[in-house]
Amino acid sequence: MIRNIISLLNRTNVANSHGDYSKNKMRMCILVVVIVLFSCFCVYAASVPRPVLNASDSVVRIITVNSDGSIGTGSGFIIADDNNTYIITNHHVAVENNPTSILVILNSEAEINATVVSSDINMDIAVLKVSFSLGIDSVKMRNSSAEKGDAIYVVGFPGAADYLSDDLALNREDSTITDGIVSALRKLSITKEGGQVDLIQISAPINPGNSGGPVFDKNGAVVGISTYSVNDSIGINGAISVTAIIDHLQNNNIPFTLYKSRLQWIIIAAGIIPLLAIILLFAIKKSSTLTNKGLRETSEKEYSLEPENRKKNSPRKGLAISVVTIFLCIAVFSGYECYDFQKKITDGNTADISDYILKIVSVCNPKLYSYIDALRLIESQNYVEAEAILSEISGYRDSKDLFLQCKYNRGLQLLESEDFDNALSIFLDLGDYLDSVIMAKEVEYRRGQKALANGEYLIALDIFRRLSMDPCYLDSDEMVYEAQYLQAEDLMEKNDLISGLRKFKELEALGYKKAVDIMPDVKEKCYKELVRIYEMGDISGLLLNRDSFQALAIELDDYKNVSKYKKMREIKLDSSKHDPLIIADHVKFLVENINFADASKVLFSNKDYINQFLTGKWSSEDKKYTLEFKRGVLLYNLNGKTGGLGLSITKNGNVYDSTKSLLFGISIINHNTVDVTDYAKLTIHALKREN
Repeated sequence: MIRNIISLLNRTNVANSHGDYSKNKMRMCILVVVIVLFSCFCVYAASVPRPVLNASDSVVRIITVNSDGSIGTGSGFIIADDNNTYIITNHHVAVENNPTSILVILNSEAEINATVVSSDINMDIAVLKVSFSLGIDSVKMRNSSAEKGDAIYVVGFPGAADYLSDDLALNREDSTITDGIVSALRKLSITKEGGQVDLIQISAPINPGNSGGPVFDKNGAVVGISTYSVNDSIGINGAISVTAIIDHLQNNNIPFTLYKSRLQWIIIAAGIIPLLAIILLFAIKKSSTLTNKGLRETSEKEYSLEPENRKKNSPRKGLAISVVTIFLCIAVFSGYECYDFQKKITDGNTADISDYILKIVSVCNPKLYSYIDALRLIESQNYVEAEAILSEISGYRDSKDLFLQCKYNRGLQLLESEDFDNALSIFLDLGDYLDSVIMAKEVEYRRGQKALANGEYLIALDIFRRLSMDPCYLDSDEMVYEAQYLQAEDLMEKNDLISGLRKFKELEALGYKKAVDIMPDVKEKCYKELVRIYEMGDISGLLLNRDSFQALAIELDDYKNVSKYKKMREIKLDSSKHDPLIIADHVKFLVENINFADASKVLFSNKDYINQFLTGKWSSEDKKYTLEFKRGVLLYNLNGKTGGLGLSITKNGNVYDSTKSLLFGISIINHNTVDVTDYAKLTIHALKREN
């Protein structure tokens, strides 16, 4: 490539004047440097970084045979391979089910037994040991926790992937790689007894079988162990942080290796710059000599260094010195950048080599620099800044399409963070771009689910009712029912029983199964409240809760004894009325239901009611015992005792004389029969109505 560039310089020299040629030489020098360095960067910026692909060779599949005959599967990765091989995985993969054997699968023909050398249920970490070397490179541990926004790569053997092949994924090269970012840094108590463990929340999916596998950063260093996935969620998964892993390994004296950053790309770049300077300097000198001689053969005399010739060549020497000076400055600058980069790594503040390359690109082509910078921001999911840059270079390459894609991704990002208002605004602005129309509805659907979780049932109902008209959201009808059901439950918990009962009755009428199943409990709760209101006692209590009682009675209708309680309440409220027809109706109901609630007390506590009931003559079969009630006077003949004046009857049916002495008690059996208890002789006599 260098020869081709020199040839191009020579041809340019012949065709142009000395002034233009000098400018072209300088431009070509810079272009060569940019091309070489940018080529290095392109190799470095592969879709899945080469260090991750290399590190994935250390991931193995783990199969456990449990005591009940069941088979468990997971992943693990080699952390040390010397005389012995150490493999780390999850406690729930290798230990939890008390397996009878643990197999490390290297390929379809190599199954190696391993033993557990350490485990911690509180960290969900286990370390396996194979008593010989497997000859496989071990992974390296990052010496600090991952940071929010870092790119990560999950490697393992998800069981579902086996369905995509005729053979099981047993070879190490069959492992699955998925990428994502660190969404958040969290702490979690895995068990009640243990303390909190550092956890990284990642967007890369973790499926059954991934458990125990490594989570790599872009350098192929371990930042965590794949451990958790959250059901009914998208992009919310958890990995035990490398800080917890290192603590466990150090506490159990298990060997491992820390990752140390390499400066090879910076060193190569720094070495290329002065090398190119030397090569191009010689190329310039040679081409300048050929130009002075007109590209013709010359004699030795023409090459002699006479003072006159030296004088003529002095401008070219000045140019050469200038070029050398420029490239020496570049070399010094590159050396400083290398030193600065190494210092940042030493301090734990890593930087990307692309930053250094972009400094050079920014000088040659500012728009290209902005374009590349936008791509880097998109890769790191910093969509706001990327959009701002792409809007400034609108029209450059595919910046318009990238801008739309960036905005779309920002909408997805906002949706995942539950910023529904801004996400909806973005998807509506995008119009027909990709599936933005569908995503706008998805935002509404997620907003409805969030509203349900927060108890905002009216908002959820409004959203799901609108979505139910869309054929893409056929389950929205079900969500409408669910929202109404949860709203009804909430009303019941807040003791708004009437509203809750009405909601449940509506859902029951629509055939919503959950409402049908719970209705007996709902009605029973409301029935108990109706009884409680009735039993509050006096008329003032009934009047105070009149509306609640009536509403419950209407909604419960014919449930259990609701109709009787309604009649009893009516009798209590009408007890001051003296209409003979009303009194007769009330007495008839009270006598027929004398054992229901407080019917007996109501009957005896109202003078009109007891007079209506007792009026007439009562006697035993042998006519020996009699009662006669006439015009408010009770005449009696019991056990030889007679009397009638000055008697009083209490609400319990007890009869006292004028001295407040208890004589006997009356218990109503039915409309024509009463039992009279003589307290003096402790005898009970059944009396029947004679007329």
